[in-house]
Amino acid sequence: MHPTVAPGHDNPPSATRRCAPPRRAGIGTDALAHWRVARDVAADPAIVWGPLFRRGLRRTSSGRPQLGPLHSCAPEAKGLGLRSPSSDTLTPCTGHRWGDRGRAPELDMTTDRALKNKIRDRAARTGESYTAARRHLVRDEAQSRERHGAQPDQPDQPDQHVQPDGPSVRLATAQTTPREDPGDAAAFAAAGDEVVALIDDAARLEARLLHLPEAALCFPSKWLLSSVPGEVAEADWTKFAWDAQDLALTRIRARAADRGVWVVLGAVTHGGADTARPHLSLLVIDPTGRIHTTYQERLLSRTKASYLYEAGTRSTLFEVDGVRFGCTSGLEILFPEVYGDYQALGADCVLYSTAGPGEPEAAGTLASSALVAARHDGLWISYAVHSDKAAHEPAGLIDPNGSWRARCEAVDAPGLTVATVTARPEDGARQWHRWTSQAYRAGRSEAGV
Repeated sequence: MHPTVAPGHDNPPSATRRCAPPRRAGIGTDALAHWRVARDVAADPAIVWGPLFRRGLRRTSSGRPQLGPLHSCAPEAKGLGLRSPSSDTLTPCTGHRWGDRGRAPELDMTTDRALKNKIRDRAARTGESYTAARRHLVRDEAQSRERHGAQPDQPDQPDQHVQPDGPSVRLATAQTTPREDPGDAAAFAAAGDEVVALIDDAARLEARLLHLPEAALCFPSKWLLSSVPGEVAEADWTKFAWDAQDLALTRIRARAADRGVWVVLGAVTHGGADTARPHLSLLVIDPTGRIHTTYQERLLSRTKASYLYEAGTRSTLFEVDGVRFGCTSGLEILFPEVYGDYQALGADCVLYSTAGPGEPEAAGTLASSALVAARHDGLWISYAVHSDKAAHEPAGLIDPNGSWRARCEAVDAPGLTVATVTARPEDGARQWHRWTSQAYRAGRSEAGV
């Protein structure tokens, strides 16, 4: 793909007209090479070949452009970038600004991983090329900053945007290290340390609520829990280090109270008196350290339902500062009716906690489903996932338009990202959607437009 002119760069005249060959008799090899490059520039107006020139284009006393000395035209430098004199790495570049003398090439690298993911998401959604999607996003963000008088958001800094008029919550969405050994007490302690550190980070960034993945302390392996060695069978839950998990949860609750932060994290919880199996749950811890409510995963995968867990039976809705949150877990993002129910219940945001699919490369299936659910039901969706899936689809927050508002770094490491979630306006369209959904579920014939 050819590099394009960066926003704000002037197009050199040589990019818009044909160049005639040098007329002077006795032309030298260097001058001929200069002319050939200028001719190639003119052949494609979308390309600025400034990286090929050391000093860039300059004007003579007669006002005509001339070319500075050439850089190496080795394959690694042709049109895509130049090799830095002090490094062995290839550095992508844009062209020089027309008329600048002695300036180094201006870099136009997409180094922000969150921006890269936004570009890919837009390209997949609209069918645009990567370059076209990037151009539209950069332009839209620049216009947004002009309207709000704000500077670009910096990593790990509070939002610089204007405070919303209605109810809003600063939400931190996290990714955590996966741990699978149900009997490893030291691993539970390490997981507790990690969550406590994330609570501290969330508080430092002025987050009101921290959202963590499914089974954030331990996502026990079906092989290690199996009651029959060497095969997948009914889980033996006596192998699970319940005491170690309780110690980690006690520390987490104490830190949540100390920092005054809501915390939602996935954990294995004991089942009822009528079942020997536990639930795979999301614990909602309030700023006093008390367990405010619990969500139990309802739509279990085949393995979970066959050998491991008891399914939950109800949705969970809670409110923080006027914003209503729902909870989902596991693979429930694949079931649109779950999110339609939360929309009908009046949720503003759904906290989706998952360990991700079995194969990290398949993480895009869940993330793309979350984008669709957010757009379809007009919900904010917080996507918290284990960090081993982050290289493909990191944790992040999706806005009601089905776009990523913020994302963690796409690396296999714990981390979080913070953004502001707002309550959805109770307008006529939302009321109509809720009423029609309720009528449809009740089987009433008057449901419709």
